[in-house]
Amino acid sequence: MSRSPRVYCRSCGKTRQIEAPWARAGSGFSQLMEALVVTLCKAMTVSEVARLLTAGPMRIWRILDHYVEAARVQENILQVQTVGLDETAERRGYRYISLFHDLDERRLLFACDGRKAEVGDQVRREEVKRSQYTWLKDADRCSSPISPV
Repeated sequence: MSRSPRVYCRSCGKTRQIEAPWARAGSGFSQLMEALVVTLCKAMTVSEVARLLTAGPMRIWRILDHYVEAARVQENILQVQTVGLDETAERRGYRYISLFHDLDERRLLFACDGRKAEVGDQVRREEVKRSQYTWLKDADRCSSPISPV
């Protein structure tokens, strides 16, 4: 983590930190370092990356959250033809997660807690927020639940 210089403003009397052009505002890391973090997280767990970089795991999660959300905003799933739903137990116990996949492109579209009908509602709520997926709004009018193909 690089320390940004601080400057004193004579007009307002406050000390402010200069924003570096090579860093995302408020991140504390350069964009190159953030790219390294994202790349490492593809191959390692967040706790391993945090230990390797001597940073807290929450800082690593904040970086990942930022870039995952930025990627999801740019993603267009209107071309998805075949969706697969996989429900699996998270570790041992009765806590389930549901994974929605684009079966043609072999990529994860959405992951959420829960199973059965509640996940369909959760996916609809999440994706409708982004408003580009109007077909999900129409699904609310459908009387039949999500069914396997």
